[in-house]
Amino acid sequence: MLKENEIETAIRILREPRTRMDIAYLLLLLIPIGKVVSYSTLAHILKTTPRVIARYLAMNKYAPLIPCHRVVTKRGELGGYTPGGREMKRRLLRLEGVEVQQDRVPTHVYFDCQLKQLLT
Repeated sequence: MLKENEIETAIRILREPRTRMDIAYLLLLLIPIGKVVSYSTLAHILKTTPRVIARYLAMNKYAPLIPCHRVVTKRGELGGYTPGGREMKRRLLRLEGVEVQQDRVPTHVYFDCQLKQLLT
């Protein structure tokens, strides 16, 4: 459960993104339920590295409101999930209708190309 000051901060991020991390969080809100994007795609859009994106997502205090569980590796592997571990990430994705087998997601749930198109 988010505290009142955390809710206020989340709203501020949505209204006035100030940092690259804020913009990354906004991008996550563009990913539809049942879809995922890769760390690499977010890194490309933000002109940084996948490792930096992973660090931003690990610091996300607003999950699952800001849905960092929808970010996977470019090979479809789940990657990490700070608020609850990989099992929680698997559960959240399955609740959203994403098929997860052996900690991988199928390519048809990727939203990478559509996200890039939205931003051009």
